[in-house]
Amino acid sequence: MKNLINWLLAKGYQFKPVTMTDGRVGIMIDTNYDGAYPPKEVYQMHGEIIKKVSRLKGLRAESRGFDTAMLVTLK
Repeated sequence: MKNLINWLLAKGYQFKPVTMTDGRVGIMIDTNYDGAYPPKEVYQMHGEIIKKVSRLKGLRAESRGFDTAMLVTLK
């Protein structure tokens, strides 16, 4: 998780630590957008985050809130 945080800081992503109701910890990465539909830049950010998370063992990423955020949690 530390590698991911360092990468997010280097890329300039806004994020915050979260605790799920079942006790799992994770990171909520902000990918908010204006308008009715997400622009292609949002999908590019999601792809970049998913690619990075797939290289790190024990983590998984999923889109949240109509693509306004990415949640990364421990598996």
